[in-house]
Amino acid sequence: MLSHLTHEEIMVAKELQGNVPLCERPFKLIGDRLGFDEEKVLHIIKQLKKKGMIRRLGAIVSPRTAGYMENVMIVWAIPATRCAEVGSTFATLREVSHCYRREPPLEGKYTIFTMVHCEDREALKKLINLMTEISGTAEYKLYPTVRELKKTSMVYFP
Repeated sequence: MLSHLTHEEIMVAKELQGNVPLCERPFKLIGDRLGFDEEKVLHIIKQLKKKGMIRRLGAIVSPRTAGYMENVMIVWAIPATRCAEVGSTFATLREVSHCYRREPPLEGKYTIFTMVHCEDREALKKLINLMTEISGTAEYKLYPTVRELKKTSMVYFP
């Protein structure tokens, strides 16, 4: 993959893999650091997306700091024939930040993993009821977040 990237693309990727500056024009600031203008940085980012190096740019938010006190991994026993349908629907829910299919299934039956974030226990109960209705199963397990151990971006270019 690296052989398909230009030196300038690698320079911009290095800047994006950490914390993007929190300011009105972060790509101008990145450009200033690299000796590029803002338009060139934006063009390189588009090229990196086109090449598949970047899927998306987004903020990493701490759920508790944002007011979501119930953060739970819910694993669901969904038949293989319904995983795509149910997983796609779960993934559209506002409270679901991550939705994965697991193969092989956990304990031989839990095939869909969802990470959900709710403001309080009552909201979590309502969400579980909705997800039970969507999936057609009440066979799930809850794994509440006890403590966050890592919330950093990957570093691909040291």
